[in-house]
Amino acid sequence: MNILTTVFLRYDNEKIYNPNSVLYTKPIRNFYRSADMSDGVEFSIDFTTPIEKIGLLKDKMKKSPDPVTGTRNQSFTDTVRVILGRKHAWICGLLQYVSFYGTAVAYVVTTLTYMRAILKANC
Repeated sequence: MNILTTVFLRYDNEKIYNPNSVLYTKPIRNFYRSADMSDGVEFSIDFTTPIEKIGLLKDKMKKSPDPVTGTRNQSFTDTVRVILGRKHAWICGLLQYVSFYGTAVAYVVTTLTYMRAILKANC
């Protein structure tokens, strides 16, 4: 990108010079920048949650950015809050952190048990 022009490289490596005054008024899309990318998020849903609500949650997560407003949810937690409401999202977050805490305690207890067994065996 220069002061007056921007250089684009075509699929056949030919350079195309476009004035910035023209590009300023037009949308630019880069179709060949990178392959499709994705990210995975694991979460838990209460077993009493109706199937319809799970389907609704799945559909709403796929509609990002919002086709009406064009805004995106910045995180998965924001998406859950929009769909379930602030109170339920807070409860889900609390339960998730309690689950993480329980897992961490289990790892510490297991490690200490094995350490004690190793010390007892004089290895």
